[in-house]
Amino acid sequence: MKIDWKKAIGLTAAVSMLVPLAACGGSSDGGDKNASGSTEAVTLSVWAPQEDQAKDTNWLGKVEENFAKAHPEYNITWKNDVVSEGDASKQVSTDPSAAADVYMFASDQLGVLMDAKAIGQLGTDAEKQVKEQNGDLEVDSVTGTDGKLYGVPYTDNTWFMYYNKSKITEDEAKDFDTILSKAKVAFSLQNSWYINGFYDGLSLFGEKGNDADAGMVFPKDGADITSYLVDVVANPNFSNDDGASGLAAIKDGSADVLFSGTWSAKDVKEALGDNYAATSLPTFTVNGQKKQMKSFAATKAAAMAQDYQASPETANEQDYPDVFLILSESFYDFDLVTDLQADQEIMQVTKNLPNSIYGHTISPHVGGGTNSSEYEMLSSNSLMLMPSITPFNWLNLHKANSLVSNLKDLGYATLAAHPYTNSNYRRDSAWLTLGFDETHFQDDFPTKETYGSRPYQTDSATYRDLEGLYEAMPEDQPRFVFLVSIQSHGDYDMNPPEEDIVHAATDYGEYDSIMDEYLSNIYMTDRAFGELTEYLTEQYEKTGRKVIVAMAGDHAPSFVDHVADHTFTDENNLQILERSTPYLIWANYPLENAGQTSATDEYNRMDMCMLAPTLVENAGLPLTPYYQYLLALKQVAPVVTAANDYMDADGVTHTYGENAELDAWVHGYFYLEYNNIGAKATSQQNLFQVEK
Repeated sequence: MKIDWKKAIGLTAAVSMLVPLAACGGSSDGGDKNASGSTEAVTLSVWAPQEDQAKDTNWLGKVEENFAKAHPEYNITWKNDVVSEGDASKQVSTDPSAAADVYMFASDQLGVLMDAKAIGQLGTDAEKQVKEQNGDLEVDSVTGTDGKLYGVPYTDNTWFMYYNKSKITEDEAKDFDTILSKAKVAFSLQNSWYINGFYDGLSLFGEKGNDADAGMVFPKDGADITSYLVDVVANPNFSNDDGASGLAAIKDGSADVLFSGTWSAKDVKEALGDNYAATSLPTFTVNGQKKQMKSFAATKAAAMAQDYQASPETANEQDYPDVFLILSESFYDFDLVTDLQADQEIMQVTKNLPNSIYGHTISPHVGGGTNSSEYEMLSSNSLMLMPSITPFNWLNLHKANSLVSNLKDLGYATLAAHPYTNSNYRRDSAWLTLGFDETHFQDDFPTKETYGSRPYQTDSATYRDLEGLYEAMPEDQPRFVFLVSIQSHGDYDMNPPEEDIVHAATDYGEYDSIMDEYLSNIYMTDRAFGELTEYLTEQYEKTGRKVIVAMAGDHAPSFVDHVADHTFTDENNLQILERSTPYLIWANYPLENAGQTSATDEYNRMDMCMLAPTLVENAGLPLTPYYQYLLALKQVAPVVTAANDYMDADGVTHTYGENAELDAWVHGYFYLEYNNIGAKATSQQNLFQVEK
C-alpha cells in the first residue's frame, strides 16, 4: 500500500495498517473485500489532541477524507474523540479493551502501553517504511524493549528557548549567564525533563533510554552543577515555571525568556509580536568550564490498539477473580517514625506499583503476636473484646464466620500456606477448622532458600513454591490463597555485616547493625512481591485468570520504639504509627479504584479487621451485611485503636464519650462482633452470609 507521507506522515500510516484488521474484526458491517470491487463497511475510532481537530485547520478531518478517497474499497465511519497524546496512555492502561483503534501517544509512554497490552506491533512492511523514512531518534522512540516497533512517529518533541529580542541580542541569547544578567527568565526547574538539561554528561537508562537496569548516571561534577543551580534560583531575574506561570509571565511582560517546546509557539508569538525570537539552548559556565544545556528528544506518535481479548478461551469461566491474601512477616515502613536515610530504596516496588491501592493497616500488637493479626485479617473481628489472648489457641473456630467461609459460599477453592512449622499457633488444625480445603507447611516448600545465616525461607523462594501450589488448585473454581510469610522474622543479628544489602545512613546507635539486617530483609520482601506480580501478570496472559492480591505487614519489629523519633508527634499518635503496617491491594487486571486514598488521612489507615471487606469490595464480590457495616464504619472511624480510644476519618484520636455519633458507630460494630464470636445458637447468621 502506497502512502503519501508528505501529506500526513503519522496518522495516515497508522490508519493504513489498521483498516485491514478492522475490516475482518468486529467493527465490520458486512461485505467482503474481493477482486469484484465490493465495498466493506467498517467503523474506526480515533483519538487525537484538540489542536489536530481545531475548526480552523481540521487536520484530522482532512487526513481521514484523503485516506477514504485513496481507498474506495472501504466505506469508513469515523468516530473521533479528543484525547491528548499525554493522556492516551492513562485511559488506555485503565481499560485496554476500550482503547481507540488509532490514537496519538507520547513516546515516553510506550513502556506503560506495552505493559497494559494496549498497543499493537507494526507489521513488517510498516516497520520497514518507518525505518526508511525516519532518523534513528524517531525510530528509537517507538521501539520497545523487545526491539520491535509499536508506533509511527508524527512529530518530534523537544524544548528550546523563546526570547524577547528587544531585551537581549542574538549573541547574548547564546549564554545563559548573560541572559540572566539582562532579562527575566522563566524556567521549569521542578520538571525532571527540564532540570536534566543542566547536567551535561547525564545518562538516563542507557544509550537509547530504554534500558531500565542502566538507571541514571550523573556526571562527575554533578554536585558542582547542583550548587550552580542553587545560585540560579537565588537570582532575582529567575522564576520557576510551574507549567503555566511562565507563559503567563511572557504574556503580561514580567518575563522576557521562556524555555518550552513547539506547543507554546503560537501563544509566545502572539504575546511578543515583532519581538518574537526562538533559538537553540544556550551554554552556561560551571567552575570556569563552559557547558552546553541539552534537552530531551522524544516524539509524538500514532499507534493502533492491540487486538485485545479480555480473557482467552482457556480461562476459567466464573465471574469472580482469584484472591491472594498475604500476611507479611514484620513488614514495616520506618519512614513513619524516623527520618530514615539508606543507600537503597527500601520499598521501591510496594510504594510505586501501578494499578494498586497503598495504605496502612493497624496491627493489634508491636513486635510480635502474628496470630492476632492473622485472626483479625481472616475473621474481621478485632481483639478489642478479647484482649491478651492468642486466638487460634483459645477460640472455638468451628464454623466460624470468616473470609474463608464467605469465599467458600461463593464457590471458591481455598488454600492456606506457611513455609515453616505447622504447629506454631496450632495452624495445622486451626486452618482446617476455619474451612480451608488444603493447608501446606515447610515440607511443601521445597526450594529451601535462605538469606545468609538466617533460618527462614526467603519470600522470593516462598512465592516460587506457592506458584506451584496455586497452579495445582482446581481449574474450574475461583481460587483463594492465604499465605503467612516468614523471611523477615526476628532476630536481626543473625548475619555478619558483610551480608547486609541495605545500610542505614541515619545514626541508630546500638541498633545500627540490627537495623541494617532488618532493612535488608524488607528490601528483599519488597522485590519478591514484585516478582509475584510479574508471575500473576504472565498467568493472566497465558490463562486469562484474573487475580487480585492484598498484602499487609503483621506488625512492626520489636525494636521500633527504641529507634523511633519521639519528637515526630505526641505519644498516642506515635503508638498508632508504630502499629501502622503497610498494606497493598493489586490486580493483574485494571483495578477500578487504583490510586485511591484517604482525602484526610495522609497514611490511608484502617484497622486490620477492615482489610478483608476492602479486598472483597475491590474484587467486585458480594458483600455480607457485616462487611457492609465495616466498610461504612471505615468512612467515619477507620481505626478502633485501644481500650479507650479510636481514630476518626481525619486521623484524629478520640476517647469514648467525646462524640455520641461516632461512639454509636463503634458500639454498633462491637455488638455485631459479639454476635459473631458468641454462642452460635444465638448468633444471627444472616449478618455473615452473602447473597449470590
